Amino acid sequence: MKSCPNLPYCGWFTFAIPWCYDKSYVQVTPLTTENLLGDTAKRFFNYNFGVHLGEGTSQRIIYNVDHIACAEMCLTSASGPAQVRCLSFDFYAFPYLRTPEEIEGNGVCVLNTDNSDTGRLRNVDEGYTDEELYALPSDAGHFRHRSDPFTGYYEVRDPRGGSIASQLDYPGDADDLNAITVWAGSRWGVAHYQLDYVPPQGYTCNLNTGGVSYNESYVPPTPLTFTAGYTPVLRNQHCPGLVAKADAAALCASTGGFLCPNQATVRLLNGRKLGCSYDGFPMWAASDSPNNPNQKFVRCCAAYKDVDNCDALYSQSNLDFCSQFTTFHNCVTYGSGYQRQFSLGFGVRLQQYRNDCANYGQCTNVVKQDYAWRDRCVWCLEPGVGGGYCRAGNQLGVCASSDTASQVRFAANVANTCGAEATCRVVAEYPDLCNNFPGVC
Repeated sequence: MKSCPNLPYCGWFTFAIPWCYDKSYVQVTPLTTENLLGDTAKRFFNYNFGVHLGEGTSQRIIYNVDHIACAEMCLTSASGPAQVRCLSFDFYAFPYLRTPEEIEGNGVCVLNTDNSDTGRLRNVDEGYTDEELYALPSDAGHFRHRSDPFTGYYEVRDPRGGSIASQLDYPGDADDLNAITVWAGSRWGVAHYQLDYVPPQGYTCNLNTGGVSYNESYVPPTPLTFTAGYTPVLRNQHCPGLVAKADAAALCASTGGFLCPNQATVRLLNGRKLGCSYDGFPMWAASDSPNNPNQKFVRCCAAYKDVDNCDALYSQSNLDFCSQFTTFHNCVTYGSGYQRQFSLGFGVRLQQYRNDCANYGQCTNVVKQDYAWRDRCVWCLEPGVGGGYCRAGNQLGVCASSDTASQVRFAANVANTCGAEATCRVVAEYPDLCNNFPGVC
């Protein structure tokens, strides 16, 4: 290294690399630290940037809240009664106020899940979005934070997706059944350490009728539950460092998780590359005394389940409904949220919510739809053929041409969340999926 007095802009340069440190950089003012009490929704977007594929295959819709509350509900959704993980949110501001209860800045909040599973084109790319349900395009519309083509869409970014997965040397393990490892408010997403999955047993399916034959070993399945761990970050995106037990619990709760039950569970998260380099250091568990020591590092646990739309998606009527479509256009148009946009567009749905407010008093922070399905059919491509076929549901695993992991994930969802009768209807309708349901065909 050598100084360079003859170059006024240069502070020093190296012999090995002909690069000069520019003195002008010293004069640059650092970026202002974000106001920690600022807008949760903007923080959500700044640090978890991305766009989601479609508006979400299952949605929770809340009427008359602000965009900050919308973001916070998405962050903590897994700790709610339904234990559903929100992967993204949309917020549609009221274009104008029509009821005394509506407040300027409030609107309709839509929490999305399963949005990484369908892989269909974002409606915004086609010039038509769910914004039609709540406002005319020329009105306020989507909550916006950036002026680019992706405005209005917010997603919990998958930090293990693409090349970063190989950089982290992530092994997968229980994540093989659920590749979506995103978690809002975490350092590097979640690692699943437990999966309550029991293959279907105690019954067989009649592939001709879709009926079920039970035997004495039959035990009703329990819904599939994913248990995972993650390292939370502070609002300024820094690692928390040493904190008291109460602060650790509050940090986990604010990101939809909880303190892991005991130290044995905490140790399961070591070696998972969850960020902040906490492996081997003392970390809080729910069973720990808050004293002695009174400060430790924090990692959180979380548990969530699949959305239960079994009666609607895998009923015989919906299987028949989706099977009638032989073209991509009809399958996607009539089997997805497009149909809802056609019938409830130009603010018709918003007017329905306002009518409910006037007639029934359902006016503020009202859940209008609780993770109900948006898409009821999925188009399955046939690689190398150029065609495809339409099937029921909203998971790509129902397609025989999908990858093995998606098919196993779909089978586990149907068998454990939906049960024997739905399973037998599905394999009777789609016998090419029988290998994914061992023992029932």
